[in-house]
Amino acid sequence: MNCNSIFKYLSFIIFISILNVTNAKTPPLIDTSHIIKKCKGLVPDSNILRLDEHFFDSFILVNDTLAYLNPNGTLHLFEIVFKDSTIVKKLSISKYHGSTFHRHLFYHNHKVYSLGGAGLFNSFGKLIEFDFAKGEWFLKKVVNLPIQINGVISSWLYEDNLFVLFNLLSEENNYSFGSIDMKTSNYKEEFQFNDDSPLALTAPRALLGYSQSRYSIFQSYIRDNKCEIKVFDNETGKLTQNTFFKDRKSINGISYAYIIDSMMYYRNNNIVLDSLNISKAKNYLTSNFPDLYLSRYNSSINPKRILYLTIGLIIILMMSFFTFLSVKKSSSSNLINGSLLLENKLINIKGSKISRDELDAILEITHLNQDSSKTLRSRLINEINDNGKVSIERERNPRDKRFFDYKIN
Repeated sequence: MNCNSIFKYLSFIIFISILNVTNAKTPPLIDTSHIIKKCKGLVPDSNILRLDEHFFDSFILVNDTLAYLNPNGTLHLFEIVFKDSTIVKKLSISKYHGSTFHRHLFYHNHKVYSLGGAGLFNSFGKLIEFDFAKGEWFLKKVVNLPIQINGVISSWLYEDNLFVLFNLLSEENNYSFGSIDMKTSNYKEEFQFNDDSPLALTAPRALLGYSQSRYSIFQSYIRDNKCEIKVFDNETGKLTQNTFFKDRKSINGISYAYIIDSMMYYRNNNIVLDSLNISKAKNYLTSNFPDLYLSRYNSSINPKRILYLTIGLIIILMMSFFTFLSVKKSSSSNLINGSLLLENKLINIKGSKISRDELDAILEITHLNQDSSKTLRSRLINEINDNGKVSIERERNPRDKRFFDYKIN
C-alpha cells in the first residue's frame, strides 16, 4: 500500500469516527404515545401513571439509546431502549406509589435517584436510589442533614454535587441551603434563613436534554402549541431565557430541545435541526438562585436577631471586665504578699551592705535575663522603699566603680 492510499484510508477512518460521534450525540425520536401505551400495558392500574400530562417531568435521557421513565407520583421505573424500534421494559417490582409528586428525578454514575416529593397529606425530604438488581427503591443515607426536614423546595445536580434547598419545620429558620456530595453522601450546609415565599425560591426540575450535563432545559406550555423554553446552568444556578428558544413549538418528542457542551439545538416536527452557540444567544430574563437564597439569608437577620446578638455581646463584655478586675485584684494581692516576705528578709539583715547578686537572690530574680532582672529589681526596690519599713540604698563599689553595692537600712 503506497503513501497516497494510506492517507486516503486514514482520512476515511477519521471521517467515519467523526460521523459516529456526531450521531451518538443526536437524541432519538421519542414517540411518547407509543411509550405511554407500552407503559400502561405493564402495570395493573394505568390510571395512576398520568404520563399524558407529565411525560417529560418523568423522563431521563441518558444517551441516544437509553432513557428511564418514572411516572410522577409513583414508584414505577421503566427502561426505554431506542434501537430500530423503541423497547419499553418495567424494572420495578413494586405496585405501590408514594409521596413522589414534584420530586427531582436524576441520573448519576449509572444510577437513578429521586429526591424529595409530596403526597396528599405529607412531604418527603429524603434521597432514594433505585436498586437495579432488586427492582426496588431504597433510602440513600446522607449524613449531616439538618433536623426537622419538611421537604425539598429546589435542587439541581452538577458533577458530583447535588445542590438542595430544604424546607424545615423550625421557628427560627425554615430553609437550609447546601449541597450533597454524591461520592461521600455528606450534606454540607452553606446557611439557613427564614422566608415566607416558597414559590419564589423554587428552581424548575429538568425536563429536556441529556442528563449529567452542565445545562438543563425546561419548557412550560403557553398557548397555540407554543411553549416557553428556559435554560438552567447547573454550575452557576442561573436560569435564563434567550432569543434562540423564543417562540418555539411545544416539545413532543419528535420535536426536541437539548444542549451539548455550549451548543443549543432545536429539532422541529419535520426533523429539521437548528443550532446556536449559547454564548451568542441574547438573554432577556435571568434568575440566579444561589444569589437569591443568599439575599434572603442576609435579609433574615432581623431586629430580633440583632437584639439577641447585642445582649449576648454585652454579657460577654461584662464577663470579660469582671474577670479582668478579679485577675488584677488577685495579682495586686499576690504582689503585696510577696513584698511583705521580701521586707522581712531585708529587716533581718538591716545595717549590712550586700552585692547586686546577693540582692537578686533575696528578691528571687536570679532566673531572669539581664534586662528583665534590672527592670524588676528597680520596681521592687521602689515598692519596698515606699513602704518605709526598710530601705535599700545603692552605693558604688569602692574597689570597682563599675558595680554597685546595696546598703540595707
